[in-house]
Amino acid sequence: YPGLVRSLHDGDVFIQQRPVQVAYLGALYSAFGVEPLGYHVVNAVVLIAIAVLLYFVVRELGQPRVLAVAVAAVYGLMPNYSSDRFWIAAHQATLSVLFLLVGVLAALHGLRAGRVAASTLTVVAVAALTASGLAYEVTIPLLVLVLGLLVFRTRRLGLLEPGRRVRALSLIGANVATLGALVAFKVETSIRVGVDQPYGDYLGDLVSGTLRVDLGVYGLALPYVLFWIVRHAADAAVLGLGACAAGAVTAYLFKLHRSGLDDPRLGVRFVVGGLATMVFGYAIFLVPTVVSFSSASLGNRIRIGAALGTAAVLVGAVVLIASLARKAALRQAVFAAGVGVLCGAGFIVTNTLARFWVSAYAEQREIVSHLQADVPALTPGSTLIIDGVCLERGGAFIFTGHRDVTGVLTIRYGQLRLTGSAITNPPTLTDRGLFVYTFGAPDFFAYGRKLVIYDAAGRRAHRLVDRKSAEDYFEGSDFRPDTDCPPGFSWRGELPASTSRRDIR
Repeated sequence: YPGLVRSLHDGDVFIQQRPVQVAYLGALYSAFGVEPLGYHVVNAVVLIAIAVLLYFVVRELGQPRVLAVAVAAVYGLMPNYSSDRFWIAAHQATLSVLFLLVGVLAALHGLRAGRVAASTLTVVAVAALTASGLAYEVTIPLLVLVLGLLVFRTRRLGLLEPGRRVRALSLIGANVATLGALVAFKVETSIRVGVDQPYGDYLGDLVSGTLRVDLGVYGLALPYVLFWIVRHAADAAVLGLGACAAGAVTAYLFKLHRSGLDDPRLGVRFVVGGLATMVFGYAIFLVPTVVSFSSASLGNRIRIGAALGTAAVLVGAVVLIASLARKAALRQAVFAAGVGVLCGAGFIVTNTLARFWVSAYAEQREIVSHLQADVPALTPGSTLIIDGVCLERGGAFIFTGHRDVTGVLTIRYGQLRLTGSAITNPPTLTDRGLFVYTFGAPDFFAYGRKLVIYDAAGRRAHRLVDRKSAEDYFEGSDFRPDTDCPPGFSWRGELPASTSRRDIR
């Protein structure tokens, strides 16, 4: 949070465009300081609330209870947006979806409420949808889908008849104004990181990346992912609890009312609606920017909105498969078991990734502890660059780059006038300083006694006072991040026993 305060003071638009994130993290920092448990408890409560709200939204749209439960359970356990669960810097994404569903539910209820209640619900809907867009921008295009749902429900409820249309049109108009205001705010404050490729190729990568991860890795290839976990990262507790989760979901859904499961049109409806939600969930990226389509790691934080649609697609697919059975009891069993397997698999994958994040956090604490012991003091205005360590462990990051390292230095050394970074790619040396590449544009650090590079593996600190000292350091180092460290985690290969100089997956 001290780093956020400084970023606001320095005019960092990446922070200014998400005021809800700043307020949220500020409140949690006031309550929990730098101890992570409280942050994760709050985020877990938010995720549970999202699943509950999703159930009520699906029910409000007139869908069977058994399908509402299924979509909520699949979404709540799916690993598609795992980094939003574990990475505190991405917790605003879960907050954004929470506010989105609050706004949708309030708006849908407002269509059939009394006059006074409708006015109150309209205010709640507008406030919640505004908070959603100000927390994380990936949900803003979903507001277009929300408007479509409102128009659809308005017609279904006959609210366009004379004498009834004013209230419905007022609610729809308020949401249109909210969408317009959010788009204007984001256009004014956002910086999009451009891409160096033709727009057609960019769109092709966008579509293929979406299908490859959401419906590929965590769809058709899910059995392989589970096999990989059993072979390379098995944990008895995770596997046992995953089996229990699958059994519990299967048993509960089997007992629920099963009308409609014999109609394949219901499955088609969920698949089509889910695909539409996925499209709007990724629509923010139609404006070219650097976007990573990864099944784990930090890149999957962007999928939390689109995953609402992915959950609907998966449930719809299970409905279509179950509808092939001739007997009602068999259809019921196939549907319940199919959704149960999805939930159990999601539980296992998510908690396997969680173990990687726990391990990465332990490594971060060890590195920072060594750093403070080896470099007990830093003069104001110093820059410290961490070298000699692979920064990713099984999709979890020990440090993501300059923002994380600067935040650690700010908190641990108690100074706002410190900057930092990490060697994640080979730096470029010039006569005046060096360029360090982490995310986006490279950071430039001028040589001098205040530029320190810390070899985390050798536990030695060096001052880079000029180009010669920098060249001597890097020539004497046997750490090559481009060859010693993998570019990113994927569900293949072996996991390292520890993350240090020569680690590969």
